[in-house]
Amino acid sequence: MKNYNERIYYIAFNCLINFTYQQYKLLLKSFGSLTKAFFSSYSDLLKSGLNSKTVFSFVEKRKNFDIERVLNQIEKEKIQICIFSDINYPKLLKNIYNPPPLFYYKGNLDINWDYSLSVVGSRKMTSYGEKIAFSLIPPLIQNNIAIISGLAIGIDSMAHRITIDNKGKTIAILGSGLDYYSIYPSFNKSLVDEIIKNDGLVISEFPLKTPAFPYNFPQRNRIIAGLSKAILIIEASQKSGSLITAKHALEEGREVLSVPADIFNEAYNGNNYLIKKGAVVVNKIDDILDLWCK
Repeated sequence: MKNYNERIYYIAFNCLINFTYQQYKLLLKSFGSLTKAFFSSYSDLLKSGLNSKTVFSFVEKRKNFDIERVLNQIEKEKIQICIFSDINYPKLLKNIYNPPPLFYYKGNLDINWDYSLSVVGSRKMTSYGEKIAFSLIPPLIQNNIAIISGLAIGIDSMAHRITIDNKGKTIAILGSGLDYYSIYPSFNKSLVDEIIKNDGLVISEFPLKTPAFPYNFPQRNRIIAGLSKAILIIEASQKSGSLITAKHALEEGREVLSVPADIFNEAYNGNNYLIKKGAVVVNKIDDILDLWCK
């Protein structure tokens, strides 16, 4: 492998072990740079504190790893990289327990993260959830608040769509790779294009060509929670990804807001559960806007 700059080895470690922030810190502490870590021996990597399974997998994959192929695809698809030490790495995200050492993105990273709100909800959106989204999101856009969501079918997609239609900024966080063939759900590829075209942003911490494995989404949800000062739950069951996102938000000291749900519809009683646990009750738009007026 050629001698590349340090940024390239962020990509290399991401591709080979999809490394966590804790692993990133161990490597920097032991080797001083990811460049040195990449070329280190099996025994030296073990001494850094990485577990033997991770080290073995890395050393085996490293033998046939073609970084040029990865870089060519990144360039071909106009994907950009943001690493932990970059000045434009979002400060709110940097301060969570397990921030991604790097993420891939398309679009405009120049977002006022202090004026952003994560909006999530059920994939099986009801007319009630749709009505709430159409009621609350436009006035948020009018107050220059960016809308973050997860591109999933249902409330997430609706949040992105309403934001675009109201000429606001929206940020989509993926549970798959950011390359064209990996974007999930695939029917939202056109929505991704519209987000980018309308000065929005699409982010993934996963290497290119990563399918939408089910276990990616809880990991993705911590970024949705970590990028904003608050999260709005529009519609959710008690065993939903939305509640996992709310849990991440609470762990990171973010404000959780919840719209009251129909008490006769057990499929969406996750909202009322959050309210019982202390979430801010959202009955009107001012209940959200007051967060920026404190």
